[in-house]
Amino acid sequence: MLNGLLILANVGGAVMLWMHNTVQIGSVVIATMLTLRIDSMSEWVIQLVRHVFQDLGIVSEGMGTIAQPVTLVDTAASKPLRVSHAKIEICDLKHNYGRDREGLDRLNVTIEPGEKLVWLDAQGRVNRPC
Repeated sequence: MLNGLLILANVGGAVMLWMHNTVQIGSVVIATMLTLRIDSMSEWVIQLVRHVFQDLGIVSEGMGTIAQPVTLVDTAASKPLRVSHAKIEICDLKHNYGRDREGLDRLNVTIEPGEKLVWLDAQGRVNRPC
């Protein structure tokens, strides 16, 4: 509403001044263009502020979700976990990144106790341990 009043006042005032031969037509055009530019910039700022507050709300909701206290605790009679032999096996893992993008297809991995994994880049160089 304020932007509409701004446009009406500036452009209307410039046209009235031109009609009374106080300013030239170029001044009316410049006043109109600047007013419309201010209008579009203020709409952009309003959208930006709206998105910032929307994102703050999303972050706040997420923090409320992940910041829940841990209520699962061991009993006093619980014994420490001892693992004598364990391995990780992944069998026939499949995953696509959308309909048209390929991903993992029948990935099989076995990680024996004590083994470490490394990531390789596209040239086969070690990138970082995980």
